[in-house]
Amino acid sequence: MPRQLVRIILSLVLLGVLTPAAHAVARFAPATGNWSAAGTWKTACTGGLASGVPVAGDDVVICTSVPAVTVTLDVNSASLNTLTIQATGVLNIGSAAARTLTVAGTLTNFGTLQYSTG
Repeated sequence: MPRQLVRIILSLVLLGVLTPAAHAVARFAPATGNWSAAGTWKTACTGGLASGVPVAGDDVVICTSVPAVTVTLDVNSASLNTLTIQATGVLNIGSAAARTLTVAGTLTNFGTLQYSTG
């Protein structure tokens, strides 16, 4: 094999190995708040650090808590990989504005998914 071709193949292999794959980030809502508020989201249901607002492709968990955790979808659209609503968790999608929630993977609901029109 010519030396130039070997270098090209080696470069492509190294790029494929060294380039990190994009993957979902887990975002947890351990307390009541708006979807768009960074303070609503943590890295775990208990003791987590701030994680920022969910972005397209993330895994979202609305945590179990007493009193119940209610997250209000206050953005026009959200696109997720997975959504889990734990027991006592509430996702409120209802509002006067049209809202779209897209879950590409699994939606697991042990809590409440509220939707109303106004």
